[in-house]
Amino acid sequence: MSSDYCCGIEIRLGTIILTVISLIIYIFFASVFFAKPDIVSYGLPRVLTIVFGVLFILFVLNSIFGITGILFKSPGGIKLYAYILWGAVIIYIGLIAIVVTNIIRSKQEAIDLCIKQAGKEGTQNVGESAKNTNNNIKEDCNNREVAKILINSIVLILSTLFTMSLAIKSYRYSNILYRARIKKIVL
Repeated sequence: MSSDYCCGIEIRLGTIILTVISLIIYIFFASVFFAKPDIVSYGLPRVLTIVFGVLFILFVLNSIFGITGILFKSPGGIKLYAYILWGAVIIYIGLIAIVVTNIIRSKQEAIDLCIKQAGKEGTQNVGESAKNTNNNIKEDCNNREVAKILINSIVLILSTLFTMSLAIKSYRYSNILYRARIKKIVL
């Protein structure tokens, strides 16, 4: 039966593997939001970075809970894990909106900071070469910020889709366990 498989392998093992991967993703995001929040979004208020960091720590704990539920074949625990994953998807959507909006809003400020830092590192040029260097620096800084918007958006969207997929697979696995228990009780 096709519902007994996850990513081409047995659903229990597949769900464990995906949950471990999500655990690693959540640890990464929690550490980024606590240690270097400017990587995700320059100028994001510190309170928001702490809130998102705490949420990702809760998602880490949820992943540990999910792994435990899967290992002990607890359909209720796995279903609760799947419901919390759907909550994570909603939070991811909010995170995407906040981070991308903030990056776009503070783009010029980040470009100005980049230009200022590049100006301190560069040598003092004279005349026409100084104008060319300044234009190159502005263009490089602008390109860096556009790339940052795209990369952050893509990473967050892929993380959201991965979490959605894991929620679906976890819910499906809990239903398989429920059906197996019902068959044992009836027989």
